[in-house]
Amino acid sequence: MLKKLILAAIALFLVFAGGLILMAGYVLNNPESVFSAFTKVTNKFVQGEAYKENEEFLLQGIKTLKIDTRSVKIELVPYDDSTLKVVLEGEIPRFERGPFLNQEAIGEDLIVTINEPLASQWISVNVNGEEYAQGTDSKLTAKVYYPSSYKGHITVETKDGPVHVKVPETVPFEVELNSATGKIANKVDASKYVAPADGIIGKITVRTEAGDVSAD
Repeated sequence: MLKKLILAAIALFLVFAGGLILMAGYVLNNPESVFSAFTKVTNKFVQGEAYKENEEFLLQGIKTLKIDTRSVKIELVPYDDSTLKVVLEGEIPRFERGPFLNQEAIGEDLIVTINEPLASQWISVNVNGEEYAQGTDSKLTAKVYYPSSYKGHITVETKDGPVHVKVPETVPFEVELNSATGKIANKVDASKYVAPADGIIGKITVRTEAGDVSAD
């Protein structure tokens, strides 16, 4: 009986080893097919999940407003209300959790930090000496709705995130755009505005290292 069990175990091992040899031979001779299968499986696994976050901030008594982020795309949009509204929307890696919007009020200053998840779920495989890897990146856009009547100083700072500023149709705003290596396009026509009676207007300053910045 013991002899039969040993022979059966040896037979199973030989079948398993033979299967591995056949599989290895297929992988070596068909790397493109293996990569195609790898891509199909990993695309599903690393696919980002839809995400949306809303926050509203009171601006009463706030003279300086700062929006700070690394790579999130920022769209600054005027609207007819008295609060600051931020809508963060896009895709984030699976299993990531927010919130990503944080605020800190210091005296007359309000700092809104937009954090973002880092690339995660990296998967790699080596086929015939070729390395293939995939991972999920976050793709988020923050629409920042600011009061068109605001007469304080709004500053947006990013590392490489693009920034677009939309100014009100009739209310004047001073706009200053700065990017170390990105493109700058300022199409704001200051000549169309009428200076307010009190002579006080709002100011928007954008600073980024590598992001493209624009205003109109």
